[in-house]
Amino acid sequence: MAEPILKKTWEFHHTAVNGSAQLYLWTLKNQLLNMTHAPWTVHASCGYNGSTFDYALGVDYWVDVDDLVGGTGDRSWIVLTNSVTGAQLLIGMGSGSEENCSFYYSPGGLYTSTGFNASTYPTATDYISMGYRYGWGGSDTGWQHVMQSTDGTCLRIFPTRVDRAYNYDGMPHATGWIMFDEVQDAPPLWEVPRAVAAAFGNTYEGSDYLTWGKWGANTAQIKARVNGVHTSLFAGTPIVNSYFYGYQINNETDTDPIERACTGMVLFAVEVGEEGYRGQLTDLWWGQLTGNRGGTVKPYATGTTFGANGDFIQMGEMVFPWDGWALLGD
Repeated sequence: MAEPILKKTWEFHHTAVNGSAQLYLWTLKNQLLNMTHAPWTVHASCGYNGSTFDYALGVDYWVDVDDLVGGTGDRSWIVLTNSVTGAQLLIGMGSGSEENCSFYYSPGGLYTSTGFNASTYPTATDYISMGYRYGWGGSDTGWQHVMQSTDGTCLRIFPTRVDRAYNYDGMPHATGWIMFDEVQDAPPLWEVPRAVAAAFGNTYEGSDYLTWGKWGANTAQIKARVNGVHTSLFAGTPIVNSYFYGYQINNETDTDPIERACTGMVLFAVEVGEEGYRGQLTDLWWGQLTGNRGGTVKPYATGTTFGANGDFIQMGEMVFPWDGWALLGD
């Protein structure tokens, strides 16, 4: 497979996790606070102290894993601010299963400093919502992986775990991916900052297979604010623009597949009034495919790194920058 060209430099963190979804999220918070480049800080938080919830501006109440509690009313949440870009990320515990959580992204860093409490999140007028994410982490052994561009504009997060409900090989498998990204080559009518949030998940077909399909019970999408409207986007390719849902390289049918692998992902809006090209995702490419699984095309060498130092990795349909780490565990 041809090696793509990076537009950004990246920092990676990989932390072993053996516990609940709360532990995955608590670990994620610590990874973001401890970034060497463009670290995050706490804007506000709410955590459980054993009898009630504490909340305040500028205080980290996610001190221990036990501080993270979900519920239908009061629940734990935290808002983090990127120290370089000013963008903010809200992570909230869910109202049901311990594996539920919420992600909201404010590219302009507009989360309020007042008006919040244990049952009410801070608000931001430019928020991009990924809604509830079911299946984040879980109670089995795995890893919490984070990669961020060193300029702080692109953040990609995903957990891996041994999921006994679907996998029986004793190895961690990715349970999803969520990213908050800077868009390249966006049209001028799209307001600045041109950011998108996206989630995609594992189809649980016996091995790791990240797609733009479903993550748990939720349909995964790419979302942005285009001219102030909360808009859904789809990833395609500059080779065949009509493929709004993605176009990969099939080794069995395409001519010169090696030359066409690692094609950049472009974004299209399809909602009425906002249709058309919306730019290209940063350092994210379609991968090469070969063979099939049950009549559908199978990812080529899923989870395998390539490049001189393991600089890239293919996960399902997609190729990402990487640092040579054994994605699915040692």
